[in-house]
Amino acid sequence: LSAMMKTLIEAQMKETFPEEQFDILYQLKTREYRQYFLDEAIKKGIEITPHQALIMGREVANWIVGLGSPIENLALDNENITDIYIDSENSPLYIEHAKFGICHTLYRYSRPLLERSFRNIVLSEKGRKFDDMNPVVDVVVKRHSMRTHLQRPPATFGPLVGALRIMQEAPFTYPQYLYFKSFNPFF
Repeated sequence: LSAMMKTLIEAQMKETFPEEQFDILYQLKTREYRQYFLDEAIKKGIEITPHQALIMGREVANWIVGLGSPIENLALDNENITDIYIDSENSPLYIEHAKFGICHTLYRYSRPLLERSFRNIVLSEKGRKFDDMNPVVDVVVKRHSMRTHLQRPPATFGPLVGALRIMQEAPFTYPQYLYFKSFNPFF
């Protein structure tokens, strides 16, 4: 099963997707990959459950149309993790944890994986550009309720840099308290 998943990820990394459907593409691709694994397992005589196929389909979708599996999984812990920082390629991802502060993880992204993640982030909001002429972009990834700030050369000295903030249901900064009218400015 892991060999099938690896082969599919490598094959799908070459594929590009239209910008028009990108907001719903993650769900569509998860279902498509799930069905692919079910069909391939039957052809090869490998035992697989629908739940396993769904997990494998989601893992492939994380890499192909998502932000990469490590960031996708970190973003699910929105109760404890508020920010994910990418300082450069091949350096650890840093997180801002509610209890432990800034921590580095063991996850690292190579330049091609970072470029794909950043491309998928930018495609999630129509009409945004992220190239040499537009080296800084702020985008909201609605699927994760995540604000992202991405930079590339010439705004940086070479590496790709990103800060991803997971928006919370409850305000946690003074401007947010004012915006949500939780208290007035005279407070």
